[in-house]
Amino acid sequence: TLGLERMLELLKTHWIPVDYTSTTQQDRMKKEGVRMLTEYFNQFHTSEVEVERLECLFKIRVEDELFLTGKMDRVDKKADGVIEIIDYKTGSMPKEKDLQKNIQLSLYAIAAGDKGTFGKPLSQIKLTFYYLQDMKKITMEKTEADIVLAKQEVQNTVKNIRAGDFTPNVGPWCDFCPFR
Repeated sequence: TLGLERMLELLKTHWIPVDYTSTTQQDRMKKEGVRMLTEYFNQFHTSEVEVERLECLFKIRVEDELFLTGKMDRVDKKADGVIEIIDYKTGSMPKEKDLQKNIQLSLYAIAAGDKGTFGKPLSQIKLTFYYLQDMKKITMEKTEADIVLAKQEVQNTVKNIRAGDFTPNVGPWCDFCPFR
């Protein structure tokens, strides 16, 4: 119910001008923020949405002594009892095959199924990414197999961290990475 003008005013008021290499870059990013908010509001905003929670914190048990915490950007309540977990992305949308493998939404589904969070079965959980750079909304559901794979990935990652195994994924970003 804020309206577009109020949203843009909040962006201006709460803009944090840090981590930019120049005022030119900062100005460009601020303009991009205005563009994204305006297009999002015009394309996706509806006053009928029932927001259940914003910045929803969760803590899930992956195995006996392994817990994972996180935060969901937004959770909407649908009329049929379904919840939609929404995550906003400011970058470009990845390829579809990479989206299906994304562990983030699987972890949100695990959290939403936890009795301490929402206690919902997978059939009542929708998972949505909004890619604000491209103004794309991607909604998907996860299966039990996706959940098992996500838990295994977390367990393997933790095992590697505990073993001190930080094998890099070599790519064009390596020139800028302090890990070298």
